[in-house]
Amino acid sequence: MPDLHPGQADYWESLAGTTGTLEPKTDYLRGYIADAIARGKPFVDAKREEEKAASVEKRVLSIQDRIRIASDAIICEIEEVVDDYIEHPAKFKKFDAIKFFRGKQVNQAHCKHIRNYYAPQLAEYTELTLPAREQDEDLREGYAHLSKADVKKGVELFNSIVGACDLIEAESKATRKTRTPKPKSADKLVAKMKYCKTDDKYKVASINPADIIDAKEVCGLDFGYNDPVALVAIKKIDKEVPEIYAKELLYKTRMTSSEIVDAIKENVKNKSIEIMGDGSRPEIIEDIRSAGINRIKEADRGKNSVKDSINYLKKYKLFIDKFSLNLIKEMRMYKWRVQPDGRMLDDPVDLNNHAIDALRYAAYRRVRKFNFYA
Repeated sequence: MPDLHPGQADYWESLAGTTGTLEPKTDYLRGYIADAIARGKPFVDAKREEEKAASVEKRVLSIQDRIRIASDAIICEIEEVVDDYIEHPAKFKKFDAIKFFRGKQVNQAHCKHIRNYYAPQLAEYTELTLPAREQDEDLREGYAHLSKADVKKGVELFNSIVGACDLIEAESKATRKTRTPKPKSADKLVAKMKYCKTDDKYKVASINPADIIDAKEVCGLDFGYNDPVALVAIKKIDKEVPEIYAKELLYKTRMTSSEIVDAIKENVKNKSIEIMGDGSRPEIIEDIRSAGINRIKEADRGKNSVKDSINYLKKYKLFIDKFSLNLIKEMRMYKWRVQPDGRMLDDPVDLNNHAIDALRYAAYRRVRKFNFYA
């Protein structure tokens, strides 16, 4: 249907007493609607801002909020008992707060709020039991309507409430499980550690500290008296190219069996770590066992054990702790036997090798024969 018929406009103008011309209805409606929108826009915008603010303010109740709400509900029920006492102190009977708390399943968190609410009231009633000269004047005047018997009942009432809170908290502490901290990953433990990854001057590289944290450990012990006693700990790290991390724990001459025992207890405190001792001195190993260190074992001292262990260690990339000065020194001085004609033999020189022997004991026999790290 057309908005304005031309014949209607002509008819309107032909009528007596009419003025102006007819306009399309849509022109009027569009103007009216646009005006209504303009007038209503401030109200719409204000409503939207109000709804936006309400959505921001609305939040999920935290655990503390829930505890506080639950505590307030319990306090409201206790207040009914308190009101009975205040209205009729002479007729008031004893309130069993512990039984009430058990029935309401009051826990330690609730008790904190309940005690904070009633402890001041207990303090006031307790003060009223003191001689008049020791009481606050305003307090004494405010409770002048109560007899000594009434005050005594008030003390018992509030004392039972606060005492029940103490009991619940004490029980909670006694049965509380010890929190076990979540173990940190090896990477997090060494995240802030500063270390030199490589040293071009000395042509050495550092092991990744994270790799040695969870690696299993075993110790080697070489005996001596005029020669040094050497104790070396190693950790094997399984990689595409396997690695061994070695650390010198002890390097000292003229040590007795008892002093060696003390040194082991001081340097190898983890009792799960096994120690591979020099098998040529079984009497010292027995002394150490007699002192309660039963995890010491005799290292392999077979005919070809030296050559075999050296060849075995060649499979590994060896890292030595930078403070293991004697072990590093021995490594630099380690030599093979040489014939008078200059021909090198497969046997190493048995000299300056005490820490190295301890390293061999730990790495070779324990790893090879007992598959310790596999």
